[in-house]
Amino acid sequence: MEFLKTLFEAGALTWEQFSEAAKQAGFEVVNAAGGAYVPKADLETKQRELDTANTTIRDLREAAKAWDGKDPKKLEDDLKDLQTKYDTDTATLEELANALGDDPNFAATMTNLIAEKAPLESPVLTGTPTAPTPEPGDSSTNIATTAFVSGAVESGSEYTNMLDKLEYETQLHGYIADRISRGGELYVATPPSESGLPHLGLKDQPFRSLQEAVNYLPEDLHGKTAVIYVLSRIKTITAESTTVFSWAAPENAYQSDTVIENVRNGKVWIQYGELEINEAKDTWTVTEAEGDTRGKLGHIVCKHCDNVTLVNFQLGCNYSTEEHAQEGRYPAVTVTESSALYIYRCTVAEGDYAVTVDAGSGFYIAEDCSISNMTGAVMHTQAGARYGLPKPDRMSTLTLSGNAYFSIMEQYARFSSQPYYYFETYYNLDTATGRLTETQTKYYDADGREVDYATGSPVAASSG
Repeated sequence: MEFLKTLFEAGALTWEQFSEAAKQAGFEVVNAAGGAYVPKADLETKQRELDTANTTIRDLREAAKAWDGKDPKKLEDDLKDLQTKYDTDTATLEELANALGDDPNFAATMTNLIAEKAPLESPVLTGTPTAPTPEPGDSSTNIATTAFVSGAVESGSEYTNMLDKLEYETQLHGYIADRISRGGELYVATPPSESGLPHLGLKDQPFRSLQEAVNYLPEDLHGKTAVIYVLSRIKTITAESTTVFSWAAPENAYQSDTVIENVRNGKVWIQYGELEINEAKDTWTVTEAEGDTRGKLGHIVCKHCDNVTLVNFQLGCNYSTEEHAQEGRYPAVTVTESSALYIYRCTVAEGDYAVTVDAGSGFYIAEDCSISNMTGAVMHTQAGARYGLPKPDRMSTLTLSGNAYFSIMEQYARFSSQPYYYFETYYNLDTATGRLTETQTKYYDADGREVDYATGSPVAASSG
């Protein structure tokens, strides 16, 4: 109170004088006439709360503007749709997780499992791997199971080794050579399908084509005859004397182009006919085909063969369908490189030439042959080639017609002294005597065009 006594000793003071004097004395003076006294700290706190409230109100106003014109019912439906989609997706994810074993490291797990699998290329398998067993006779690249191999060995040749093709080929060559040396025959049964090949017993599985059969002939026959039968059908006479036709070849057992080569020191006999198996007598006999028909052959080529004989065939059967590319001539038979070919009971019904024969080789026509409708000669030969005809008393069995003449070609380079490059001499055959009578000679330039003998100028085409 001493402060107040001292303050008012001089008399009354105004509010401003009093307030100033109190501040100098270290007192805070407030005018309580406007309300209760509020501490400064509380006032600042309230001010901050008021600022926050104002900011919230402002933000709410801005947010509310985004919903102006919105349909509350639609907003409610959209929310329900979102909830439904969420529930569905959650269920799908749960099913997927269950399917994957609820494995959080599924990718790593699968990588490890794949690493344990065998590779596609050159796999190394352990344990007891299995595979589907192919059908009997399957020669594709399918896996041969032990069941397939066992069946093949039981039903096929005792020489067959399906596990090693090279060994199989070697053994089959040896078997064929041994069979021929003992007088055994080989059979060709061309099937209409892969499954149509007949079964002829343990050691007598037929070849599917003539080409396949001749491929297995040994190069040296050691004086023996290799007999190959191209079958028209198989007739079985049972022990009860019942006749059964168990198999027949399509299209007269047609054989496409066949090359017979490198068979020396022996004979190759190829015959078309019907196989008769007599179970009661235990005999196998090849007879003429039904109706005395001929087996069909395409282009036959003989190279380095001492003696090949064809019996009961129609030659050149692919003349109408194959491309003709042999120097403008397409023969039914080509005999070359010191070979000899004989035909017996054979026919050639169309073509450019029945046969072309190189120097040093020979072509021999035996009995009951017919050659007709050639656009060129029966034989087109080089000088030095050999030919043969039936004996005089059997010449009547030979039928030649339709431009059926012989030609012999002699080729020399004569550019320095002659206006032609080579010439051909044409002959007709007297079927009564077997003699050849020269009819004409034609001269050709290096391009194969017929030219005049004296001048070398091209001449019009003519028949010989």
